[in-house]
Amino acid sequence: MRVTAISLAAMMLLCGCRGADKDSEPDYSRLIVAPVDVQITDCITEQQLSTIMGCSMTLLGTYEDNTQAIYTASDDSAGVTINLKNQTRGVFDAEIAAAGDSVTLYDGVGEAAFWSSVTGELLVYANEYCLGVAVTCADTTMVETYTRQVAETMIKALQPE
Repeated sequence: MRVTAISLAAMMLLCGCRGADKDSEPDYSRLIVAPVDVQITDCITEQQLSTIMGCSMTLLGTYEDNTQAIYTASDDSAGVTINLKNQTRGVFDAEIAAAGDSVTLYDGVGEAAFWSSVTGELLVYANEYCLGVAVTCADTTMVETYTRQVAETMIKALQPE
């Protein structure tokens, strides 16, 4: 499924994975994803996603110690992948810098946001969380709009009480 491929690429980008030198061993320690202190499914409901996407969305599953949730349309016409991790702004900025030209500044969402041309994902820093949202759907002109709405819903839920 295309969403799974996007999710894998997104997690690699979020973890700051880069190619290793020929003479050195790759550092796999950065691939370990720590659990977050909230559940993605508590931050956005299937009903909220269905409203945003305009079709019935259901949770396919949560993965990577609940740092990733994948949703799909009942007719497989759309998918949403959400990645979430606790992170400092400094680490987020360093990972964005490491991504280089594959990300572009995206205004108006969270404290900092970037669009990844590699993964088609919106990467957002807000309230000490790094959030990644990727959307696939038949109407490709709506991908950015849906992605932004999902990210904004998540950010609102992640606000401290």
